[in-house]
Amino acid sequence: MRPRWVYAGASDDLAVALHGLGSFSDVMLYEVNGGLFVTWSRVRREFRQGVLAYLIRSLRPLVRNRHTPADDVKPVKVAVPSDIGASGRATKSSPAAAAAKTADGPPPPPALEST
Repeated sequence: MRPRWVYAGASDDLAVALHGLGSFSDVMLYEVNGGLFVTWSRVRREFRQGVLAYLIRSLRPLVRNRHTPADDVKPVKVAVPSDIGASGRATKSSPAAAAAKTADGPPPPPALEST
């Protein structure tokens, strides 16, 4: 089974958000496939909806976020873990590498990946 993005979201409190996802059956259905992994980063409040819009539109998570940004929210491109090399930097060959170099905003909010 190949890894897939399960959910993308934004929160003021990561611990509360992750605890809530632990009881969200739509997300936890994927835990039986070998576990869920979490990636997260701080995102300034003014960029959150744009980053979330980008993540949802580009990663196409398996579980829909009920708080998906409106269609008119301009996506803010960010590097995601699949675009990050062993050095911890966006890889030169990834589409996100250019975005990481030019983006004024911070990296992505919490997202879950299933194995």
